[in-house]
Amino acid sequence: MLEKISAASKEVALNEKEFEKINYIPKTILIELCRVSKLTAEEMIKEIQERLIPDCDIFIKIYIGEEKFKNLGKENTRILQELYVAWKLYESTENEKVSEDKRDTLYKLLDQIKGTASDSGSGNLESDNRYGEIRVFKGE
Repeated sequence: MLEKISAASKEVALNEKEFEKINYIPKTILIELCRVSKLTAEEMIKEIQERLIPDCDIFIKIYIGEEKFKNLGKENTRILQELYVAWKLYESTENEKVSEDKRDTLYKLLDQIKGTASDSGSGNLESDNRYGEIRVFKGE
C-alpha cells in the first residue's frame, strides 16, 4: 500500500511494507522521519542498514573492545544494534525522553558486557530483565 505524503515542495511516496524490515521502531516514527527528511521508505531503510548499523558496530567495538565484540552472540549484537538505531532515530525526532531511555539502556548493557569475562557474550540480553523489557513494535 502506497501512502503519499506531501513534503514541502516534493511529494514522497512511501511503501510502508518496507518498514517491516525495521520492526523495532513504530511505523509512525519512520513515516515522520521520511516526511521530515524527504526520504522514501527504501532510502530510510538503506540509511539505517548502510550508515547507522555500521556506526553502531564501530561504537560498540570502541566501547567494549574488539575482542568482546567478536565474542558477542548474534542475538546480543542484534539487540545492541536495535537500541543504537532506536536511540539515533528518536534523537533525530527530538523525542528526548525516549532517546535518552534507549541510550541509557544501551550504555547499561554495554557496561554489563564490558565488565564481565570475554566469554559472557553468549548470555542472552533479551532475557536479562534488569533493565526492563526490550520491546519489539509490531506493524499495525
